[in-house]
Amino acid sequence: MSKVHAPAKPGEYFYGHANCGYASTYVLPAIQKFLSGLPADAVVADAGCGNGSMLAALRKPGWELHGLEISSSGLQQAKQNFPEARYHEVDLAQDAAPPELVGRCDVVITTEVIEHVFLPRVFVRNCGDLLKDFGMLIVSTPYHGYAKTCCSHSVADLIAISLLYGTSDTLNSGRGGL
Repeated sequence: MSKVHAPAKPGEYFYGHANCGYASTYVLPAIQKFLSGLPADAVVADAGCGNGSMLAALRKPGWELHGLEISSSGLQQAKQNFPEARYHEVDLAQDAAPPELVGRCDVVITTEVIEHVFLPRVFVRNCGDLLKDFGMLIVSTPYHGYAKTCCSHSVADLIAISLLYGTSDTLNSGRGGL
């Protein structure tokens, strides 16, 4: 029987390895397609980077990579295994986006995270603050059934509005014409 690790603080997770999780088998190829046209000097952030494995799998020469994570043990493992990225311990559902990244990111990815967030609108707004105008926010979440989809509808609208209009201002204001 494997040992169970109790969280040391809210949001703390235990990462037993530095590999990508199961979801990356289907999420990673789709994200790679979205990122294929980014410039050589792109700034890419992973909101909820965990152990850093997704950033490591997506990295390209010249890209400036940033991992944002609430879990200090995840960040410790990310820094140890993928030191070429810069890491920030932050809870984007409560804290403001790191000032040094505001308005600098060509793309923010968040995979299999938003369904764990208590305040998804705040999380999405803070991710939007990281984006350059016409930056791209990529969100993936597992499908857990119709009821959860209905509860997440307002967040999905906010994300769709951001992608339609393409600026952090529209993401933060909730304006749009969908």
